[in-house]
Amino acid sequence: MGNSSRRGFTLVELLVAISIVALVSAVAFPMLGGVYGKRQRAEAVQKVAALVRTAAATASSREMPLSVYATSSLVEIRSNNTPLGADYAVVLPPGSTVSPQGEVFRFDKRGRLVSGSTLSLNGKTLSVSRWGQVVVQ
Repeated sequence: MGNSSRRGFTLVELLVAISIVALVSAVAFPMLGGVYGKRQRAEAVQKVAALVRTAAATASSREMPLSVYATSSLVEIRSNNTPLGADYAVVLPPGSTVSPQGEVFRFDKRGRLVSGSTLSLNGKTLSVSRWGQVVVQ
C-alpha cells in the first residue's frame, strides 16, 4: 500500500491555479475592453465614410436629392427627412463623438455636394468634395 503512485492534482493545487487565472483575467479584461472599443470606433469612421460615398452615388443613380444625418448614436441617409432604411445607416458604438449633429451633408440629384463639407467623428475628420469624394484625416 505504501507503493501507490500519486496521479492528478490535489484540491489545493487546483484552487491555487484557478485563483491565479482569475487574478490575471481581472487585470487583463479591462485593458482588452478599451482596445476593443477603440477598434469599434475606428471601424465606425470607415463605415460612415463609405455611407457618405453611398449617399452621393445613390442620389445620382436615383436622381433624387439625399442628405446624411448624424446623431450621437447613428448616421443615416435620408430623403426629404425620411430615413431610407437600415441598409443606409451606421449605428455608432458607445462612446462615439459626432460633430455637427443633424443634417451634415446634402447631395443634389446629380450626386453633387450642395451643403456641408466636414464631419468630426471619434477624433477623425471626414471631408467631402463637391463630387462626393471622402477623405478621412
